[in-house]
Amino acid sequence: MSALCGWASAATPAGTIIRNQALASYTDTDGNRVSVASNIVETLIEQVAGLQVTSNQQQRATPGSRISFSHRIQNTGNEIDRYLIGAGNAGGSIDLLNIEVFADANADGVADSANSISVTPGVAAGDDFFVVITASIATGAIDGDTAQLLLDVISEFDTAVTGQNLDTVTVGTGPAITVVKSISPGSGLSPSGSHTITLTYENTGDAAAGDVALIDALPDGMSYVPGSARWSHSGAALSDADPDDLQAGMFGSVRFCAYHTSCVGLPEAQGDADTTSLNQLTAIFDLVDAGQRGSISFQVNIDAGLPTGSLANTAEFEYDIAVGTISRQFSNTVLFEVLADAGVVANGSTSNAINGLNEPVSLVSVGQGGVVVFDNIIWNTGNATDTFNIEVQAAQSTFPPGTLWQLLRDGGSSALTDTNGDGLVDTGPIPPGSFVTVGLRLQLPAGVAGNNSGLGFDLVKIARSVTDAGIADSVLDHLDEIVANVVDLTNQAPAGSSGALGQGPGPEASPVSVVTVDAEHIARFDLYIRHQGSRTDTYQLGASGTAAGSALPTGWQVQFLDPADNSVITSTGVLASGMSRHVRAEIQVPADEPAGTHSVWFKAYSASTGTSDVKHDGIVVIAADSLSIEPSLSAQLEPGGSVVYEHLLINNGNTRIDDITLGLDESRPDWSSVLYLDTNADGTLGPGDLPYDSPLSLLPGESVDVFVKVFAPADAATLQRNVTTVSARWNGDADLVQIQDQSTVNDSRVAIRKEQALDNGCDGQPDDPAGFGPDQIEVTPGNNCVVYRLTATNLGLEPAYNVTIHDYTPAYTRYRPIAVCSRTPCWVQEPAQEDVGIISAETDQLLPGDS
Repeated sequence: MSALCGWASAATPAGTIIRNQALASYTDTDGNRVSVASNIVETLIEQVAGLQVTSNQQQRATPGSRISFSHRIQNTGNEIDRYLIGAGNAGGSIDLLNIEVFADANADGVADSANSISVTPGVAAGDDFFVVITASIATGAIDGDTAQLLLDVISEFDTAVTGQNLDTVTVGTGPAITVVKSISPGSGLSPSGSHTITLTYENTGDAAAGDVALIDALPDGMSYVPGSARWSHSGAALSDADPDDLQAGMFGSVRFCAYHTSCVGLPEAQGDADTTSLNQLTAIFDLVDAGQRGSISFQVNIDAGLPTGSLANTAEFEYDIAVGTISRQFSNTVLFEVLADAGVVANGSTSNAINGLNEPVSLVSVGQGGVVVFDNIIWNTGNATDTFNIEVQAAQSTFPPGTLWQLLRDGGSSALTDTNGDGLVDTGPIPPGSFVTVGLRLQLPAGVAGNNSGLGFDLVKIARSVTDAGIADSVLDHLDEIVANVVDLTNQAPAGSSGALGQGPGPEASPVSVVTVDAEHIARFDLYIRHQGSRTDTYQLGASGTAAGSALPTGWQVQFLDPADNSVITSTGVLASGMSRHVRAEIQVPADEPAGTHSVWFKAYSASTGTSDVKHDGIVVIAADSLSIEPSLSAQLEPGGSVVYEHLLINNGNTRIDDITLGLDESRPDWSSVLYLDTNADGTLGPGDLPYDSPLSLLPGESVDVFVKVFAPADAATLQRNVTTVSARWNGDADLVQIQDQSTVNDSRVAIRKEQALDNGCDGQPDDPAGFGPDQIEVTPGNNCVVYRLTATNLGLEPAYNVTIHDYTPAYTRYRPIAVCSRTPCWVQEPAQEDVGIISAETDQLLPGDS
């Protein structure tokens, strides 16, 4: 009935299967709200390559020296990939010599081995790989010469995906400072510590450098440990305060200040967001001789509350040469990997992830045989996006046996599915600090009510981390009471009204009402059935010969009629709470029934909830001679179908009756019927039974079986009713007896089918308009969409009203409006552009066969 479109994020891992299932609801002809689920459709995410290379660098070097540059290669695709690496001269006044690329797996700015590489190992999606490029400066280079070095990186999966960095070397005689940064260990939880950062400096030039300043502004999430700094040339702790304090070492002295209010007037870090030197570590060496090497090391802690990912940090440095100051230079970039730390809270609060808040999730009551939905809030309290499997502890449930459960996504718009292929339904990915609402829908069995001896009813759900199966939390869903429906069967007026007889639970010890049979041996009772409860209900009608429910006496027949049109009914139809139904009960007794008062017990019974009431009435029988035909019957059939009613024609008198003629009459002119006699006396209509064609004779007490075969026209409408009147006449047609058979055309059923098609480029139209189907499709993430088509079809023979299709944007997708209906009127509700949520479409009715 409507088409819905979604798109998959480029970060969605390759191989992910997006599963989605829709729900539809409608009101049937009994007034009940019915929900049906669609088939599940699957979308397979394809691999997309991506990379980022950082960063362009500058360095000063002396003729004949060896230089190195550190670079970071990041996999920004959605699957593991390898990268082809090339490095070469790219301009400048001179060429570099002996250019090689080496792996730097620990990101310390130093080659891991003497073996150069031309391709990386496999790099997982979102991970990094570091390389070091080394080259030599020609000995004949002179002051002012420049060389440019190009790093070229190509995805092995998709060679069209590339990245480059351009490094620049300036040749100069005199000092040449390099700085290499490292951190150990390079990964940990949030919070954790301490971790050691080392800044190693070296003068690779041929003259001393003055006022060599090392600057390190730590990234957000990383905190300096006061008093932890050490200089390799002294070994003693460096004072964090007083930037003018000269602290002596084996080679020269250093002025040091770190994260202190006194750290003013120092070279400001270019890599942080402020304009003060207070929030950084600064070390200024008065002199670094040619060939001299040293290091500053210090401790850092990792702050609490950080998400998974990398904290990138680059040190800065500058120094003086004979003719001035070398402008700001940068070390290699080091990464600290914040590891995933799974956490989950399942509670009843959408405002706070406190364990136990709004728990248990409680409801006061629900009607007998009704539906109850508990909304549980699943919070990701870890520091990384995580998915949580949902486990229902059905075996430990105290809900009544026969309770059916179903897990639903936010608002009950669609069924919870398995988004990661591990065979368990789950929440889908939840970002850290966010939550998903998981609904537990319980369909209670019809015949159970009460409060479980005052304990109520409990069911536990567990949310378990996919990242770490040892991390889980449970939430308790509690229902105080299942409220029973109540029915009251009375005479003369509805229960609660003036004149009502037999109010309250039955059966009574003595008859409430006593009725004398008329000349046709029929006793007629006015009955009222009043329903009270939290949900609608329908009550079947019956009569019995004892309070325990045994059959009526031999030869007795009962039928229930609608007083408005005398149509035969077998139930009250749908009753809302407080409604009542007037029914006329007619009991036919045999003509030879002994005179006297006989008891009869009427019953109203709900097949869905088991609720019932029984009322005791009496029948006074006066013997009389007569001819009878019984019983009046009712049945349902399909358009173009037929139904057979069997009747018994009985001589209830004490004399022979001759020249009995039988007749048929239809209430609708387009219906027809044929009358047969039970010629072979087998009690069923068969090929050996002949159509009635001549008058009959019956001795006293003698009877004959008569069959009425009723045919409905092929174009009969749903709920169309026809009454066939069967008559018997005798005494020259002066005496007449007749009964009526009621035939009703009836059926109602709605089904929903979900299909999908690919929409590359997200233009809102399927690439192949004929390509819709329920089978799995493959889609490349990014600016590509899946178009869903949901079709609700009335497969029955009755209209379905207020038909609503529900769906929900599946995991890894965002919504692209607009949804379109195939019919009018139609009311659509949908999320905003690139949002997630419920999509629904409602129409007023579906006729049989309509979609």
